[in-house]
Amino acid sequence: MPNRSKSAPFSTHARGVPLFDKNRFVDLPRHLARVILDFRDLSSSIFWFISCQTWYTLHCTLVTIFSTAFFAFFQPSTPLFAYLDWTLICFVIVLPLVGFTFFAYARKERCLDELSKVKLLLIGIFTTHEAENAVSDTADGVREAIFTLMEAMQRYFLPARFYSRYYPYMGFRNAMIQIAMDRAQYVRESRGCMRQLEAATRVLGTSGAQHPVLVAQQHERVAALAYSLERLANVKEFRTPQGARSVARLYVGLIIPIFFGPYWGWVSNQTNFGFAFFFSIVLEMALVSVLNLSLALEDPFDNLGMDGVFIDEALFEVQQVLNGEDGAASEAVTVAAAASQVPGASHKDPETGDFGNAQGEEGML
Repeated sequence: MPNRSKSAPFSTHARGVPLFDKNRFVDLPRHLARVILDFRDLSSSIFWFISCQTWYTLHCTLVTIFSTAFFAFFQPSTPLFAYLDWTLICFVIVLPLVGFTFFAYARKERCLDELSKVKLLLIGIFTTHEAENAVSDTADGVREAIFTLMEAMQRYFLPARFYSRYYPYMGFRNAMIQIAMDRAQYVRESRGCMRQLEAATRVLGTSGAQHPVLVAQQHERVAALAYSLERLANVKEFRTPQGARSVARLYVGLIIPIFFGPYWGWVSNQTNFGFAFFFSIVLEMALVSVLNLSLALEDPFDNLGMDGVFIDEALFEVQQVLNGEDGAASEAVTVAAAASQVPGASHKDPETGDFGNAQGEEGML
């Protein structure tokens, strides 16, 4: 029965009105648990900060130590001390690195979005043919084509590309040729699977299906599937321009340590050399960590970074539906309906679960 109440739900907390619950302020076990969790997260953050360091960190640290020691102890007739404005530093140095990381995470989010589309479209294509299998007899062929496509995706997307982190100089000719051959094989297999899915759709249209509108939806799904696969392949092959990566490496590894040298000399003169020495190393490690995080996401499919895209997980969910292991037919129908959205539109999974304490915030008007 639909809700016939004339009152409507209205959230004051969602509109910025704080909740004043006395029980939350005097709940000592809750506060103690929050303190322990915050301390645990801080300890984990220190561990991950250390794990973000590479041999490039050692190189940058050595340059920083040399620059700091030189400007701190070298005493010409005119002192080489300089005070730097931290606002200028943030805009000139820190902000570009943060933007570099933002673009890398945006590329990863685009991969997750397109992978979700691929998963839902594959499930929608199969469930439609399975429902109409009595009149078209295309479910087995579609299942085989999807399995072939998923195997091709695993062989193509999972291997790491050596040029995602480092520059391809001499000696990589054979590796580049192998990558080109693997891409050509993936293109052939994926296009062959697309042709099989299109052929099955045409059979579905000529076999007297009960719902002719499904044929048009299947054509749209196959076209959207091909488009999403092409976007995923573009992210795999084409990354941040080498020029931008070169400038970021040059700034972090050479220009910033030397540029900060007069400032660390000024800090050493105002306080002591030990403080300037420690502060310079920590700041350089933080900048290198931001750069390493961005470079780790250059290829989000290789799972070498901390925040990659594990393509096997999405394909395994499709495999469960193909093998009839999804648990309920209604779930497959729901997913198939979600996959029938307009091609190219954004398909974002709704967030479920309450991550905040929203109890008691709702009112009725």
